[in-house]
Amino acid sequence: MFEECNNYYKIDEFEKNGVKAIYTKKNVGNLAYYTAETNEELKQVKDNRDKILLDIGAGNRKLFYAKQIHSDKIKIIRNTDIAKEYDGYDGFITNRNDVVILMHYADCLPIYFYDKSKKIIGICHAGWKGSYKNIGLKLINMMKKEFGSELKDVLIGLGIGIKGCCYETGKEIYEKFNNQFNNSIIEKSFDIRNDKIYFDLEEFNYNLFLEYGIKPENIIKSEMCTYCNEDFFSYRKDADKRGRNGAFIFL
Repeated sequence: MFEECNNYYKIDEFEKNGVKAIYTKKNVGNLAYYTAETNEELKQVKDNRDKILLDIGAGNRKLFYAKQIHSDKIKIIRNTDIAKEYDGYDGFITNRNDVVILMHYADCLPIYFYDKSKKIIGICHAGWKGSYKNIGLKLINMMKKEFGSELKDVLIGLGIGIKGCCYETGKEIYEKFNNQFNNSIIEKSFDIRNDKIYFDLEEFNYNLFLEYGIKPENIIKSEMCTYCNEDFFSYRKDADKRGRNGAFIFL
Protein backbone atom coordinates (compact mmCIF):
# COMPACT_ATOMS: atom_id res chain seq x y z
CA MET A 1 0.00 0.00 0.00
CA PHE A 2 0.96 3.67 -0.37
CA GLU A 3 1.81 5.09 3.07
CA GLU A 4 1.60 8.83 3.65
CA CYS A 5 4.56 10.71 5.13
CA ASN A 6 4.98 14.46 5.67
CA ASN A 7 6.29 15.29 2.19
CA TYR A 8 5.60 12.18 0.15
CA TYR A 9 3.95 8.78 -0.18
CA LYS A 10 6.01 5.60 -0.11
CA ILE A 11 5.15 2.05 -1.15
CA ASP A 12 5.38 -0.28 1.85
CA GLU A 13 5.84 -3.48 -0.16
CA PHE A 14 8.88 -2.01 -1.91
CA GLU A 15 10.40 -0.75 1.34
CA LYS A 16 10.06 -4.19 2.94
CA ASN A 17 12.18 -5.50 0.08
CA GLY A 18 14.93 -2.90 0.48
CA VAL A 19 13.72 -0.39 -2.13
CA LYS A 20 12.55 3.19 -1.70
CA ALA A 21 9.66 4.01 -4.05
CA ILE A 22 8.52 7.60 -3.40
CA TYR A 23 5.95 10.03 -4.81
CA THR A 24 6.20 13.62 -3.61
CA LYS A 25 3.47 15.98 -2.49
CA LYS A 26 2.93 19.49 -3.81
CA ASN A 27 4.37 20.95 -0.59
CA VAL A 28 7.82 19.77 -1.72
CA GLY A 29 7.54 22.18 -4.65
CA ASN A 30 8.24 21.83 -8.35
CA LEU A 31 10.96 19.26 -9.17
CA ALA A 32 11.25 19.69 -12.96
CA TYR A 33 13.88 22.01 -14.42
CA TYR A 34 12.18 22.01 -17.81
CA THR A 35 9.15 23.88 -16.46
CA ALA A 36 11.27 26.69 -14.99
CA GLU A 37 11.32 29.94 -16.99
CA THR A 38 13.64 32.14 -14.92
CA ASN A 39 16.95 31.75 -13.09
CA GLU A 40 15.08 32.17 -9.84
CA GLU A 41 12.74 29.30 -10.71
CA LEU A 42 15.72 27.12 -11.72
CA LYS A 43 17.35 27.78 -8.35
CA GLN A 44 14.09 26.94 -6.58
CA VAL A 45 13.87 23.58 -8.38
CA LYS A 46 17.46 22.78 -7.33
CA ASP A 47 16.69 23.71 -3.73
CA ASN A 48 13.50 21.61 -3.79
CA ARG A 49 15.43 18.61 -5.11
CA ASP A 50 18.24 18.95 -2.59
CA LYS A 51 15.78 19.09 0.31
CA ILE A 52 13.66 16.11 -0.71
CA LEU A 53 16.72 13.99 -1.54
CA LEU A 54 17.98 14.54 1.99
CA ASP A 55 14.51 13.84 3.38
CA ILE A 56 14.26 10.44 1.68
CA GLY A 57 17.85 9.45 2.49
CA ALA A 58 19.30 9.81 -1.00
CA GLY A 59 21.36 12.98 -0.61
CA ASN A 60 24.67 11.27 -1.38
CA ARG A 61 23.50 9.31 -4.43
CA LYS A 62 24.02 10.00 -8.12
CA LEU A 63 20.84 11.51 -9.57
CA PHE A 64 19.54 10.31 -12.95
CA TYR A 65 16.49 12.02 -14.43
CA ALA A 66 14.79 12.73 -17.75
CA LYS A 67 13.00 15.36 -19.75
CA GLN A 68 10.15 13.06 -20.69
CA ILE A 69 8.43 13.25 -24.08
CA HIS A 70 5.68 10.57 -23.83
CA SER A 71 7.85 8.09 -25.71
CA ASP A 72 8.47 4.40 -25.11
CA LYS A 73 12.26 4.83 -24.89
CA ILE A 74 13.84 3.19 -21.84
CA LYS A 75 17.44 3.66 -20.71
CA ILE A 76 19.43 1.04 -18.82
CA ILE A 77 21.73 2.81 -16.37
CA ARG A 78 25.00 0.92 -16.49
CA ASN A 79 28.21 1.34 -14.48
CA THR A 80 29.74 3.60 -17.12
CA ASP A 81 26.79 6.05 -17.21
CA ILE A 82 27.12 9.39 -15.48
CA ALA A 83 24.43 11.09 -13.44
CA LYS A 84 22.58 13.72 -15.50
CA GLU A 85 19.38 14.51 -17.38
CA TYR A 86 18.63 12.12 -20.24
CA ASP A 87 16.33 13.88 -22.69
CA GLY A 88 13.77 11.84 -24.56
CA TYR A 89 13.60 8.85 -22.23
CA ASP A 90 10.41 7.83 -20.41
CA GLY A 91 11.80 4.91 -18.46
CA PHE A 92 14.89 3.74 -16.59
CA ILE A 93 16.23 0.39 -15.38
CA THR A 94 19.30 -0.30 -13.24
CA ASN A 95 20.94 -2.70 -10.82
CA ARG A 96 23.26 -0.01 -9.43
CA ASN A 97 22.95 0.72 -5.71
CA ASP A 98 24.66 4.13 -5.86
CA VAL A 99 21.97 5.94 -7.88
CA VAL A 100 18.56 7.47 -7.37
CA ILE A 101 16.17 7.85 -10.31
CA LEU A 102 13.77 10.78 -10.60
CA MET A 103 10.88 11.15 -13.02
CA HIS A 104 8.35 13.99 -13.20
CA TYR A 105 4.54 13.82 -13.17
CA ALA A 106 1.47 16.04 -13.10
CA ASP A 107 -1.36 13.55 -13.94
CA CYS A 108 0.45 10.83 -15.93
CA LEU A 109 0.97 7.51 -14.16
CA PRO A 110 4.31 6.53 -12.60
CA ILE A 111 4.95 2.79 -12.67
CA TYR A 112 7.59 1.39 -10.30
CA PHE A 113 9.28 -2.01 -10.82
CA TYR A 114 11.46 -4.24 -8.66
CA ASP A 115 12.87 -7.68 -9.38
CA LYS A 116 13.14 -9.22 -5.92
CA SER A 117 15.48 -11.96 -7.10
CA LYS A 118 17.89 -10.10 -9.38
CA LYS A 119 17.73 -6.81 -7.40
CA ILE A 120 16.76 -4.71 -10.44
CA ILE A 121 14.73 -1.51 -10.18
CA GLY A 122 12.85 0.38 -12.88
CA ILE A 123 10.39 3.19 -13.37
CA CYS A 124 8.44 4.56 -16.32
CA HIS A 125 6.18 7.48 -17.24
CA ALA A 126 2.81 6.28 -18.57
CA GLY A 127 0.36 8.85 -19.81
CA TRP A 128 -2.11 7.78 -22.45
CA LYS A 129 0.61 7.85 -25.13
CA GLY A 130 3.06 5.76 -23.14
CA SER A 131 0.31 3.36 -22.11
CA TYR A 132 -0.80 2.99 -25.72
CA LYS A 133 2.81 2.20 -26.66
CA ASN A 134 2.98 -0.50 -23.94
CA ILE A 135 5.88 1.17 -22.13
CA GLY A 136 5.27 -0.85 -18.95
CA LEU A 137 5.42 -4.20 -20.74
CA LYS A 138 8.44 -3.05 -22.75
CA LEU A 139 10.25 -2.22 -19.52
CA ILE A 140 9.55 -5.70 -18.14
CA ASN A 141 10.74 -7.27 -21.39
CA MET A 142 14.00 -5.31 -21.13
CA MET A 143 14.44 -6.55 -17.56
CA LYS A 144 13.95 -10.11 -18.82
CA LYS A 145 16.31 -9.70 -21.78
CA GLU A 146 19.11 -7.74 -20.10
CA PHE A 147 19.03 -9.17 -16.57
CA GLY A 148 17.18 -12.48 -16.79
CA SER A 149 14.18 -11.34 -14.75
CA GLU A 150 11.23 -13.70 -14.32
CA LEU A 151 7.64 -12.51 -14.04
CA LYS A 152 7.09 -14.26 -10.71
CA ASP A 153 9.78 -12.08 -9.11
CA VAL A 154 8.61 -8.70 -10.42
CA LEU A 155 6.87 -6.33 -8.00
CA ILE A 156 4.94 -3.43 -9.57
CA GLY A 157 3.66 -0.20 -8.03
CA LEU A 158 0.97 1.74 -9.92
CA GLY A 159 0.33 5.38 -9.12
CA ILE A 160 -0.21 8.13 -8.29
CA GLY A 161 -1.95 9.67 -11.35
CA ILE A 162 -5.21 11.02 -12.68
CA LYS A 163 -8.04 8.48 -12.33
CA GLY A 164 -11.05 7.64 -14.43
CA CYS A 165 -13.24 9.87 -12.26
CA CYS A 166 -11.59 12.96 -13.76
CA TYR A 167 -9.66 12.03 -16.90
CA GLU A 168 -11.98 12.99 -19.73
CA THR A 169 -10.60 12.03 -23.11
CA GLY A 170 -11.65 12.19 -26.75
CA LYS A 171 -13.36 9.68 -28.98
CA GLU A 172 -10.24 9.40 -31.15
CA ILE A 173 -8.18 8.16 -28.18
CA TYR A 174 -10.87 5.66 -27.21
CA GLU A 175 -10.93 4.33 -30.79
CA LYS A 176 -7.12 4.03 -30.92
CA PHE A 177 -7.13 1.84 -27.80
CA ASN A 178 -10.22 -0.07 -28.88
CA ASN A 179 -8.50 -1.02 -32.15
CA GLN A 180 -5.37 -2.31 -30.42
CA PHE A 181 -6.44 -3.93 -27.14
CA ASN A 182 -8.98 -6.58 -26.26
CA ASN A 183 -12.53 -5.76 -25.20
CA SER A 184 -12.06 -6.90 -21.62
CA ILE A 185 -9.30 -4.36 -20.95
CA ILE A 186 -11.18 -1.59 -22.78
CA GLU A 187 -14.36 -2.18 -20.76
CA LYS A 188 -12.43 -1.97 -17.48
CA SER A 189 -10.44 1.11 -18.48
CA PHE A 190 -12.94 3.38 -20.23
CA ASP A 191 -16.26 4.70 -18.94
CA ILE A 192 -18.90 6.68 -20.81
CA ARG A 193 -20.88 9.09 -18.62
CA ASN A 194 -23.22 11.81 -19.84
CA ASP A 195 -21.94 11.34 -23.39
CA LYS A 196 -18.36 11.91 -22.24
CA ILE A 197 -15.52 9.38 -22.31
CA TYR A 198 -13.29 8.87 -19.26
CA PHE A 199 -10.06 6.86 -19.17
CA ASP A 200 -8.42 5.26 -16.12
CA LEU A 201 -4.66 4.91 -16.65
CA GLU A 202 -4.21 2.84 -13.51
CA GLU A 203 -6.92 0.32 -14.41
CA PHE A 204 -5.65 0.02 -17.97
CA ASN A 205 -2.07 -0.76 -16.94
CA TYR A 206 -3.20 -3.00 -14.08
CA ASN A 207 -5.24 -5.19 -16.40
CA LEU A 208 -2.50 -5.14 -19.04
CA PHE A 209 -0.03 -6.53 -16.48
CA LEU A 210 -2.52 -9.17 -15.34
CA GLU A 211 -3.06 -10.29 -18.92
CA TYR A 212 0.71 -10.46 -19.41
CA GLY A 213 1.07 -12.85 -16.47
CA ILE A 214 1.89 -10.72 -13.42
CA LYS A 215 0.10 -12.06 -10.34
CA PRO A 216 -2.36 -9.61 -8.75
CA GLU A 217 -0.63 -9.92 -5.37
CA ASN A 218 2.52 -8.50 -7.00
CA ILE A 219 0.79 -5.29 -8.14
CA ILE A 220 0.22 -2.42 -5.72
CA LYS A 221 -2.36 0.22 -6.65
CA SER A 222 -2.61 3.69 -5.13
CA GLU A 223 -6.28 4.40 -5.94
CA MET A 224 -5.46 8.13 -5.59
CA CYS A 225 -6.23 10.80 -8.18
CA THR A 226 -3.93 13.77 -8.79
CA TYR A 227 -6.87 15.87 -10.00
CA CYS A 228 -9.08 15.18 -6.97
CA ASN A 229 -6.36 15.39 -4.34
CA GLU A 230 -4.99 18.80 -3.39
CA ASP A 231 -1.73 17.15 -2.26
CA PHE A 232 -0.50 16.94 -5.86
CA PHE A 233 0.27 19.03 -8.91
CA SER A 234 -2.20 18.32 -11.71
CA TYR A 235 -1.63 19.54 -15.26
CA ARG A 236 -5.35 19.55 -16.01
CA LYS A 237 -6.34 21.22 -12.76
CA ASP A 238 -3.51 23.71 -12.28
CA ALA A 239 -3.53 25.04 -15.85
CA ASP A 240 -0.77 27.66 -16.10
CA LYS A 241 0.47 27.09 -12.54
CA ARG A 242 3.63 25.21 -13.39
CA GLY A 243 4.77 22.29 -11.23
CA ARG A 244 5.67 18.61 -11.32
CA ASN A 245 5.50 15.95 -8.63
CA GLY A 246 8.54 13.70 -8.35
CA ALA A 247 8.69 9.91 -8.39
CA PHE A 248 11.94 8.54 -6.95
CA ILE A 249 13.20 4.98 -6.78
CA PHE A 250 16.48 3.59 -5.44
CA LEU A 251 17.94 0.46 -3.88
